[in-house]
Amino acid sequence: MDPLGRPGRRLRRRLVCCCLPLLLLAVLPSAAAAAPLKQDWRIEPFEWHGSLGAGRVLAVRNPYGDVRARRADGATTAVYAAMQRHRDDPREWTISIAESPDGLAVEVVLAGGAVPAAAAADWAPRRIDMTVYVPAGARLRAETVDGLIEAKRLGGDVEARSVGGEIVVTTTGSVDARSEAGRIRYSFLDPKWVGSARLVTRSGDITLTLPRGANVDLAVQTRGETSTAVLGAGGSRVAVESESGKVEVQQIRS
Repeated sequence: MDPLGRPGRRLRRRLVCCCLPLLLLAVLPSAAAAAPLKQDWRIEPFEWHGSLGAGRVLAVRNPYGDVRARRADGATTAVYAAMQRHRDDPREWTISIAESPDGLAVEVVLAGGAVPAAAAADWAPRRIDMTVYVPAGARLRAETVDGLIEAKRLGGDVEARSVGGEIVVTTTGSVDARSEAGRIRYSFLDPKWVGSARLVTRSGDITLTLPRGANVDLAVQTRGETSTAVLGAGGSRVAVESESGKVEVQQIRS
């Protein structure tokens, strides 16, 4: 039996999220981690809980850091964030969470304001990293600029967009992942998976991992050349495109 008891699964999640600021503090860039700046930086936590039904969309936009998504228990969804900034920086973070026609929209907004030229370099490490919990059957739509998008073991469709950040996805649903320069890694573990996947990057590498026994119509396009293959009985369409990056397709035992 779990040493925390069966209800402990939720508790462990809360503990992990509460520890996130400590993890961030450990990986601050050298400018922020230098001794003179340690006491001048602060990490501000954020937490929100709500609900999201099957088929609804959780849309998350974070131009200032990473987005990590995990599978939630039941219909409950949650948003956690760790906001890192210099104590003298007057610009406040705002995390907007609002109902949208198809679900919930979560967006990180940085208040405007001038940054003194002398402080620009020291204040540069400011960032915000988020973890969201997505109910099974709900869809995730995540967007970053250079931040990581990591959606692991979800139970619905995933749409991910990043300019330069890496995208990592594992889900039972369909996937549409696109990054201008970032790497994309996608895997599905159930050979009975039925859906579609499109992975597109201009200059990043792509790694696609499939289980043995998967029934897939595969199309790979890279460096101006296109290759196709039918795995198993075919059926589920998987398209992989990288203009100049490397593409790797690998299989694992189910």
